[in-house]
Amino acid sequence: MMSQFLIKEDRIMKRFFFISAMAALALTACQKEQSIDENKTDTPVIFSATTESPATKTALSQNGEHYDVLWQDGDQITIVDAASNVGVYHTSSTTAKGSFSFVSGTEATKADYKAWYPASIYNAGTPTLPAKQEYAEGNIKNSPMYAESSTESLSFKNICGIIRLKISTTMNGKKVRSIALSATQPMSGAISNAATLANNSYVAAVSGTAGVTLDCGESGVAIGTEPTAFHFAVPANTYTGLKITVLTTDGDFQTRNLKSDKSIVVDRSSIADVTVSFNGFINNLVQHWPFDGNANNSVSGGVNASVNGATLTTDRFGNENSAYYFDGDGDNMNADGAAGFGTTSFTASLWVWSDFTTTGSYLGNLLRTDDGFSSGGFIMNFHNTGTLGIWEGRTPMYSFATDSNYADGKWHMVTYVRDAEKKVGQLYIDGTFIGSYTITGSINSVPARLRFGTYGSGEYYKGKMDDIRLYNRALTAEEIAALYVL
Repeated sequence: MMSQFLIKEDRIMKRFFFISAMAALALTACQKEQSIDENKTDTPVIFSATTESPATKTALSQNGEHYDVLWQDGDQITIVDAASNVGVYHTSSTTAKGSFSFVSGTEATKADYKAWYPASIYNAGTPTLPAKQEYAEGNIKNSPMYAESSTESLSFKNICGIIRLKISTTMNGKKVRSIALSATQPMSGAISNAATLANNSYVAAVSGTAGVTLDCGESGVAIGTEPTAFHFAVPANTYTGLKITVLTTDGDFQTRNLKSDKSIVVDRSSIADVTVSFNGFINNLVQHWPFDGNANNSVSGGVNASVNGATLTTDRFGNENSAYYFDGDGDNMNADGAAGFGTTSFTASLWVWSDFTTTGSYLGNLLRTDDGFSSGGFIMNFHNTGTLGIWEGRTPMYSFATDSNYADGKWHMVTYVRDAEKKVGQLYIDGTFIGSYTITGSINSVPARLRFGTYGSGEYYKGKMDDIRLYNRALTAEEIAALYVL
């Protein structure tokens, strides 16, 4: 089915209620504006806050339905004082008006004060809008705010607007695991105008080209014929070239591109609606190792990998413990039983990072199913010059290698497709076709044996790996391009 986009700019969120330093954006419904006495507190106040002027609390409203921002127990803000003391403060109440107590860093004691919510956005003096956000049912979570005050009473303002993505499907049983948004303009990254946020605009601009991903949790969020709303906090901007990629809990995914002549205008403290129908998800994912803190497989019935020396490290988004580092001196993983494609088509894809070359024949194996001696199997590897190669079989043998160096200290998505019907092997890097080999004779059989970082006892890889996927069919060029933006 063709994608259908309905774009409507709702310049709302202009009604304000009373707040103390803004909550974790678990927003609860309210039918009318509330009046809260800012001078009434049940606990001693160290720092308190309101948002916008007058003394009111920001609300999302649509067709008369208001979602009020409430503080949640454990919410944290970062406060910086005139002496450059940086302290993290938290609240222990779930209320529209809370008090914030010092928990770590250095207490802020000298006016003037600047404050950030959530606390993590401050990022050691380089405020950063995160590339990953968390789903909240019917609302937003951790929408960034900023405050500046000469007293302990902080007045917060939103520094973003909202894209409300309404998704429907005619396919039964689909649950959304995550949604990735990207556009010609950046949606996350370092705030490039942080010093100017004290003025009346309070609008964040970010540097770079990063999009944003909404994490919907392992159990996912069900979608059906009636649209389900997903909210993204993004800088105020006019967005063009919008790409939307939905990943389901069963590993299927699909990408939709906003037409080139369409744009979405997002104002600060406003909502812009986009409605999309997703049908025909990309399927046949049979193995997936996301490396989210371990080497377990995310596919039901998939093979967990055993870790031999490799250590957890940061992934391409900067998340800790979300990728694995291989030291080139024995580190490897074993996922025996995971491949087993025989002479049929398959796709293998993974993300790699390396800045290391050697004087030997190989920088190291990425994925490999043969034992270094058998006639069948496939290999994805780095050569000693930092070039990437794909290879299958020995008698007959087919292979392709790049001319360019990809051991360049940057993350790259490397995808290998063997199309048994068309009798070709194809290499894609960063979602783009690079080259191929032609199968002129018989098709080699791929055994179930699988190693990451070695063939079993040599050619060890030095660098990072992440997000390894195996499909039991040949993905198309369009599907691989969609996989790249996940």
